[in-house]
Amino acid sequence: MGAEVTVVEYLGAIGGPGMDADMSKAMQRILTKQGMKFKLNTKVVSGDVNGESIGVNIEAAKGGKEETVSHGPTSYPPTITDCLVA
Repeated sequence: MGAEVTVVEYLGAIGGPGMDADMSKAMQRILTKQGMKFKLNTKVVSGDVNGESIGVNIEAAKGGKEETVSHGPTSYPPTITDCLVA
């Protein structure tokens, strides 16, 4: 569909603590090849809709410099629920 996707994950790997580490690495590698971006060891501080884009303010899970991940414009009115945060 051409959607730009950034996964923000508080833990150091995708899939959560119950997922096999090798499987997690393989899944992340496959999804990265498909164009997804990953921000691991990162927490969401806040989020907001600005015109036709969605912005999520993030920082390192254990403190660090805050940055904004934003995507847009979209072909429909965006809402903050359009962002999937694991």
